[in-house]
Amino acid sequence: MLPLHISSPPSARRPPRLLLPLAAAGVLLLSACGGTDNPTQQELEAMLVPSSAGGETPDEAATAELRFDARTLTCEPRVSTRVEGAWETSVPRTKVSDNAARIALRDSSGATDGPVSLRVVTPDGDEYTASTTLAGTDWSELVFPNHFDDGPQTLPDGTYTVVWSSGEAGDGPFISCDGFRVEA
Repeated sequence: MLPLHISSPPSARRPPRLLLPLAAAGVLLLSACGGTDNPTQQELEAMLVPSSAGGETPDEAATAELRFDARTLTCEPRVSTRVEGAWETSVPRTKVSDNAARIALRDSSGATDGPVSLRVVTPDGDEYTASTTLAGTDWSELVFPNHFDDGPQTLPDGTYTVVWSSGEAGDGPFISCDGFRVEA
């Protein structure tokens, strides 16, 4: 004779213990969403998407204060570009010691052709500018200080900040920021 297997009726089973905390969390979440202190959909969109169109420069004070941090490899304060494109920068990641730094920019999507300007800020706060032209997906490379107006004869030790903007005069929209270090 075969052994008889008896199971409990469905109504006699205990509910899984995992579902109770999840249900309680869901009730709390739903009750918190009904308050009047939360932003509206329009307010959320305004916080996430700037109301200005894509060609305007970010706060000029923020771009003027940009400085490269060699430890984190970022520029502070953080500023995002509104210039369309897939921007890539190239600067020396090893310490420059031969009084020349190759710096380059490109739009890897190829959507941007035309003039761009560079502003290099030295560790002493001196600024030097140059301009170049982007074409397709090609890198546009300059050597600092050789290709810069009245560039310094030698590069003092320290961290340099490189800021790219569209246009020849450096007054166009911000594109990107990067930097490099010089050590003798």
